[in-house]
Amino acid sequence: MIALGFRNIELTENKRKYFQLLADFNLDDSFLSLIHQAMDLIIEKLDTYDRRHRKLVVFVTRANSITIQYPDNNQYGSQFNAAVLLYKNMEDLNDKYKLICIVEEFVHHFYSVSDEVETSQIVCSLIPGVTCDSSGVYYLDA
Repeated sequence: MIALGFRNIELTENKRKYFQLLADFNLDDSFLSLIHQAMDLIIEKLDTYDRRHRKLVVFVTRANSITIQYPDNNQYGSQFNAAVLLYKNMEDLNDKYKLICIVEEFVHHFYSVSDEVETSQIVCSLIPGVTCDSSGVYYLDA
């Protein structure tokens, strides 16, 4: 599989067990740090509960589309788990809300949760200083 215009971002050995990170632009240090923080929050809790341990391919993009090509003519199909982080949609958020957005996508995968309220509750349990109400609306603790 080739994601056109994306390059692989190097991760530590421990993070590579769970994630592959690809970006179609040079990530700024601040955003990259938030991605690493989100990965750490997820990895820290993975063995505590019965969670999915399949690798998640994380695409970070400024565009609104991703093109994937399969150059092997003998290949009949492909399956992978992916999350897409839409950088330009997060640019105006503060760092805490960016972290929430990133962790949300990781929670969907590793906790096998599609319900947004349940996802919000898990996110709040992972990120110190973040709470949510019964409808899943986030609040930053003072």
